[in-house]
Amino acid sequence: MKSQIKQLFPRKSTMTKTLIVVFILSLFSTYLASSLSSQQRLSPDNPIQDQADNHSEVPLLGNYLDLVHADEQPDDKPEEDIDDEKETEENDKDDKRNSKNKSQDKESITSTDSDEAEQSNREGNHDNNGNASAKTNDDSPHIEIIDPEKDEEGKVEDENDYFVTSIKDGETTVEKKYTFNIKQLQHDYTLKKIDVSIDAEDGDVQSVSEDYSQPVIVNMDLAKGENEITVAVTYEEADGTNFTVLRNYVVIYDEEHLVIETDLKSKDVTDNLITFKALAKQGKEQIPLTVLTQQGEEQIEVQELDKNHYEIHLEEGKNVITLVATSGDKEVEETVTINYEKPSEPELKIVTDLVDYDEKKVKEEIIEFTAEGYDGDEQVNLDVHHNGSPIEDDGSNVYRVTLKEGKNTFELVVHSNGSSHSETYTVYYEPEATGGEEETTPNERAPEITVHDIKDGETIKNSIRTFHVKVKDYNGNSITNTGNISVTNNGEAVPVDHPDGSQISFTLSINDGSNHIVVSAEDSEGNKATKELTIQGEVDEDGTPIGTATISVDATTVGLGYLIPEQEVEIYQGERASYVVERLLKEYGYDYSNTGNLDSDFYMEYITKPGMASNMNIPEDLLETLEEHNIAVDQTRYNENVLGELDLTDLSGWMYSVNGIYANVGFADYYLKDGDVLKLRFTLAYGNDIGIGLDNFHKVW
Repeated sequence: MKSQIKQLFPRKSTMTKTLIVVFILSLFSTYLASSLSSQQRLSPDNPIQDQADNHSEVPLLGNYLDLVHADEQPDDKPEEDIDDEKETEENDKDDKRNSKNKSQDKESITSTDSDEAEQSNREGNHDNNGNASAKTNDDSPHIEIIDPEKDEEGKVEDENDYFVTSIKDGETTVEKKYTFNIKQLQHDYTLKKIDVSIDAEDGDVQSVSEDYSQPVIVNMDLAKGENEITVAVTYEEADGTNFTVLRNYVVIYDEEHLVIETDLKSKDVTDNLITFKALAKQGKEQIPLTVLTQQGEEQIEVQELDKNHYEIHLEEGKNVITLVATSGDKEVEETVTINYEKPSEPELKIVTDLVDYDEKKVKEEIIEFTAEGYDGDEQVNLDVHHNGSPIEDDGSNVYRVTLKEGKNTFELVVHSNGSSHSETYTVYYEPEATGGEEETTPNERAPEITVHDIKDGETIKNSIRTFHVKVKDYNGNSITNTGNISVTNNGEAVPVDHPDGSQISFTLSINDGSNHIVVSAEDSEGNKATKELTIQGEVDEDGTPIGTATISVDATTVGLGYLIPEQEVEIYQGERASYVVERLLKEYGYDYSNTGNLDSDFYMEYITKPGMASNMNIPEDLLETLEEHNIAVDQTRYNENVLGELDLTDLSGWMYSVNGIYANVGFADYYLKDGDVLKLRFTLAYGNDIGIGLDNFHKVW
């Protein structure tokens, strides 16, 4: 028994030693725990924090959206506020995400978690196609801007002032190849980089031009269906801060897409006969089109007059015209309303025996004639002008006039109830030689004056008309830069637009009624000449249709033929030619780049459309002529989706003529009139290959 007790309890001295060791270890553990609890926890510095704070991404969803930059956050937050801020931040994020999901019209901002951003950085920012993604950034949070509310006029207060593109958001195309441009707006930022990506499994960005001094051209292959395209532009501010502006678009590629192309538009007319062009396409193939017109309760099918051309006799009042194209289970329909108001038949007329003198030569210096104005059977007021100056009758409708030697112009205008009717007559006075005196010999050295764009006796409905004057001396040389050329209208000076080596242009403000225009020229030797024209103005309110102009876009100099064949385009009072040409280009699917704007100094830099220049082929005889005139041609210097300035040669670009005369003013300074024929042509030699220029090639390609 004793031996067993000894085994359970060792000797006293041994137990004492054990207790002392345990006590010492307990004291040391207590001291260590106390020391550690009093220490502050230290976090390592983030090596990319400065870079992240110096960068932001701003995506733009839509055409012109409000731009918001992330506010900078101070780094020295108190320790005790961190947990509360994290909780508040997470709640704010949830609220904003919910707000965005409920309404896209309400402004909201969504920021990605820092953990998500770090994960994106580790994995690399690439889409399924291997394209560099424009949606995230390696060192900055992603900020998404939702379309802000607009003011009463539908405008966004802070509009995009960074860049625009030629993409029409939501558009449908039948071409797999897709080209667009990116153009910088006026701003003080330094452009650093442009990235483009496409979020579609079979889509691919083929190329992005690297010359940022020009509008950037992007070529891509679209995937069938919906393609989300993102453009990311990185800028640097004056202080070195970088930020990226994003913009997202949707373009739909549908090879079987149905589309109707027509120049028919809803409008009011006073002519009961309308003609228009219309056709339907499915993809690239033309398909049958049905044209219907509603007459009373009955809908009648309109037969094709000629290929893609139709003609309809309108009924008084509203005429509803419907264009329908159907293929399989697809159908597209367009409806146009034409309001036909039958004009009151004018009964104004002029009765005069001046017609007996019209376009004839007389030997008498003084002539007499009668003239009366009528509205129906009622005699009304009549105005008579001789060479632009009013003349009066003797009280019984008899006029006595002293003629000037040469051409004499008479204009008679009858007025009644706000309407007018005019007639113009021309009489030539050539006196007989008397007393053995020699006949006066015309000055054979007098300058020769030619006026383009206006004609004597014509009626013009524009309030403004651009016209050109060419004057040559007796040696056949232009005096534009060496002589004096001036124009008056009813005695008032007409302002000069622009003189060049061959002609001088004028802007004519047209008066309602008679406009007596006198062109005067004097060469450097003092030889003088004048030319007189009288035109009748019938000026209506701005925006009123005044007729049609025939317009075409021609690239035969590079073997592409007509990009747009001759088309009749409606023109309106007060409308600049720049707006007319833009309407036609957009209608045929072309985009363009320009300097100036539609209202001032408009110059067409280039025209673009996917694949438009893919069959470029300069005629052999033109190549030989260019070589003879030492004009270098680089047949690789062009983009198959673009045709414009400096393509192929250093003298290439777009020029235009009206009625065969190349204007020396831009589109924005030219006003078309009814019946004008405008041709927009591509030149490789500063106009010499299309009939203009100092070294004219004496052939038009």
